Amino acid sequence: MEDGMRQMLGLLLAFFVVGPVLAEGRGPAVRDYPAVKVADGAYVIQGPLGHPSVENQGFMNNPGFIVGKDGVVVIDPGSSVQSGEMVMRQIRKVTDLPVVALIDTHVHGDHWLANHAFHQINPKIPTYGHPKMIEKVEQGEGDSWIALLKRLTEGPPMAPESTLPT
Repeated sequence: MEDGMRQMLGLLLAFFVVGPVLAEGRGPAVRDYPAVKVADGAYVIQGPLGHPSVENQGFMNNPGFIVGKDGVVVIDPGSSVQSGEMVMRQIRKVTDLPVVALIDTHVHGDHWLANHAFHQINPKIPTYGHPKMIEKVEQGEGDSWIALLKRLTEGPPMAPESTLPT
């Protein structure tokens, strides 16, 4: 598929997936989990073990970030805009450098649905994901994750908006 067509399809998908979900409202903020330094410039935020639930507000992955000379690269930012906002709060405790890229390692929504929190700050942040991951999201995996998070957290969707990798 040509790049222009892929981008247009992604925008249409985001519009039809996100629009109805936005009308339902925004879920609560995700509580802070500390960023743990695992190496020079490398941090992980360890989420609780388990499946999405009311208790963990759908946050159960382990986002990471790498602080470089000119900016921060975030890996698997989380399951919702609220998760992404929490990750950003932890980044700000470490550095004031801008987030310069997002990397989504795979299709599970708890790893990429938080992209939008960073795109709200800077819509031009490059977001990277494997082409097969993007293909699966475009085939409905994003819808499935939003529905799962909503059902298991028993409330407003934890992922009111999503931004796909390119």
